[in-house]
Amino acid sequence: MPNRGDRIYVDTNAILESHRIKCWNAIASRFTLCTVEKCVEECATGNLVGAGIEVDVAALRLKVKVEEVSTAERIQLNLRLGGSVILDAGEEHLIAKAILQKNAWMLCSPDKAAIRATCLLKFGDRLVSLEELASGSGHEIAAKTKEHHLKKWLERQRTAITLEILGKENSAAG
Repeated sequence: MPNRGDRIYVDTNAILESHRIKCWNAIASRFTLCTVEKCVEECATGNLVGAGIEVDVAALRLKVKVEEVSTAERIQLNLRLGGSVILDAGEEHLIAKAILQKNAWMLCSPDKAAIRATCLLKFGDRLVSLEELASGSGHEIAAKTKEHHLKKWLERQRTAITLEILGKENSAAG
């Protein structure tokens, strides 16, 4: 469970869902939220199929630190992943920025490719669910949100991916 003030990188999915279930302000008040320009752009344009959630981008920018991502940072991420994961643009930018941070950070994304990439990069322990952020902010959201925003779902994904990675490493070593 993240602590008050922890630096949390949030993707478009987490931003939109926290707005939909009305826990965004509580989360933004408790944690130091960061995102990238590409995720803000996706929120502004409704880039998610069927999202139908409007986000006030100006208000969003007041609550979250929006970081720019260079082409070099994205290339570095993709070289480290070696073509093993194809990320959506928002997640690619977000992970490229997050993994370069010197201080502690966590990543909130229910995207399976983002979870896989984060685990492959050995940062799987830094993944956090929207449910955990909301709970830490005094909101219980399990009955209001979709399964992929829940802690149990994230744990299952992380475990399955970690076991798969370990299996491949053991096969290559043996």
